[in-house]
Amino acid sequence: VKAYARRNKLLIISAGFYHSWADKNIACNPFEFLSIVRNANSVITDTFHGSIFAIKYRKNFISYGGNKPKVKYLLESLGLEKSLVEVGYLSNDNTIETTYSNLEAILNPKINESRNYLEQCNTMIL
Repeated sequence: VKAYARRNKLLIISAGFYHSWADKNIACNPFEFLSIVRNANSVITDTFHGSIFAIKYRKNFISYGGNKPKVKYLLESLGLEKSLVEVGYLSNDNTIETTYSNLEAILNPKINESRNYLEQCNTMIL
């Protein structure tokens, strides 16, 4: 990560977690976290929420979270499994580039399914 940041003249900002190797460690609330991701050049994460918000803001990102079932399922179900990488990925002069070309076609039916489910739940409560 450090070598990648140096090669690309980027600052490493760790949001919510302390890492001694980061240029800046920011203890942040959820809204500040969103702002940090939204304004990032690229995102390197191993968390579900880091992945979700990188996708939401259509950031170039990679995830080291392949050993976490929620992260792996999320990326595979959205056709973004190429963003799942192994440790050492950036050491090999790889870049961080994410292709979102099919995302809307995959995501929109899932959003509609979620809305329908919530509407059904609301109908049952009333």
